[in-house]
Amino acid sequence: MPPPERTTIGGDIEIPRMISGLWQLAGGHDRNVNIGTAAQAMHPLIDAGLDCFDMADHYGDAGM
Repeated sequence: MPPPERTTIGGDIEIPRMISGLWQLAGGHDRNVNIGTAAQAMHPLIDAGLDCFDMADHYGDAGM
């Protein structure tokens, strides 16, 4: 499989055009997350070139 298309943001930061959303790992959502296991689970994504992760807690009232 070819690597994902990439783009440049902020002048010189290169990221894949698809970002992996992992808000569930943000503080307070699940206190039972094993950080080591979660990090290991991200390795296949990184190896595939999907190396940009969005772990923001929320973006305000996105449900409206």
